[in-house]
Amino acid sequence: MAFSSSASSNVIFAPPNIGHLVSIKLSDTNYLIWSSQIVPHIFSGIRKISGVLSWINATLSDKVLASVYGITSAREVWSSLANKFASQSRTRVHHLKRKLQTLHQGSMKCTDFLEKVKLVSDELAAVGKPLEDDDLMSYIVSGLNPSFNPFITSLSFATRDKNVSFEDFQAELLSYELLLENQNTAIPPETNNFAFFTPKSNQQQYNRKPKNPITLSICGKLSHKALDCFHRMDYAYQGRHPPTQLAAMVAHSNAEQEEETWFADSGANQHITANLEHLTLQQPYTGQENVAVGNGQGLSIAHTGTTIFHTPEAKLNLKRVLHCPQASANLLSINQFCLDNNFLFILTGTRYFVKDIQTGRHCWKAGVKGSLSNPVAVNVYQ
Repeated sequence: MAFSSSASSNVIFAPPNIGHLVSIKLSDTNYLIWSSQIVPHIFSGIRKISGVLSWINATLSDKVLASVYGITSAREVWSSLANKFASQSRTRVHHLKRKLQTLHQGSMKCTDFLEKVKLVSDELAAVGKPLEDDDLMSYIVSGLNPSFNPFITSLSFATRDKNVSFEDFQAELLSYELLLENQNTAIPPETNNFAFFTPKSNQQQYNRKPKNPITLSICGKLSHKALDCFHRMDYAYQGRHPPTQLAAMVAHSNAEQEEETWFADSGANQHITANLEHLTLQQPYTGQENVAVGNGQGLSIAHTGTTIFHTPEAKLNLKRVLHCPQASANLLSINQFCLDNNFLFILTGTRYFVKDIQTGRHCWKAGVKGSLSNPVAVNVYQ
């Protein structure tokens, strides 16, 4: 901005009500918001009095005031401040935005992480660059830890057709964190592995009555299966190689389990199986597309169809399953699974949950053995 020569003055008097017109004093970090407050008053009549320099000086912090000490012209003071802070403000805006991009929740609670993000957001607002709610939520979502991936997926669905206010977003995020905490404390550890198994028939296999204890032929102890025995592959324990029948049983069982396991992958966008028998409804695929996999190869598609997992609480549908005979494993897309069933797929550090979004009830839950990785395998015993 420019001043007329008549505005230059060395008057030391400052009007007593300057604090009511400009609420902050200029510091190293608030030049943009300070200038936005003082400029309208200068142009609305204050410049007509001889005390413009005093008005400006009265709104400077002690540190900034010292930097313009001895300058007797309002024009020169203004130019000096603009030259000093304008470029600094642009640099600071870039710095604060980069800081937001690198913030991560880690082990912090959501309230602490939100407060940390909000502090940086407030600094941006202080330099005249406030964030829109959508941008602020985007920075927060990018920094959440992996246990909030189901929440992020649900949020993306919810914001497709309507905007979500920051207040609603914050409330839902804190509610989801409370849900995770309650589940981690209320549910006892479970011993089943983390893998989906497809049923071989539609017969229900739940609520079976416990059988009488069985003595294991390997170690002579009760109440566990041969494949679970600690000594089952310890040849020295038996004093001889295991019988041919036992070795064959182990090999067959391991191969069968691998064939029936579905590996749930949060990065996949399609369900894939190599076994056509997994599809309850099927039709030949006549298109020309292939499925791209991580090693860069393409898998040909022979059929498409659907399948169903039966649990005690619900039927879990897999729609648009691709039959790729060359696939080395059965792949379950977590994103597509949630879309197929309107479910939340919740992964924590020790277990997973499948939850109906509409009713809020759990359709399946189980413990995780070992650490989580991507892709994650989930054991659901039928």
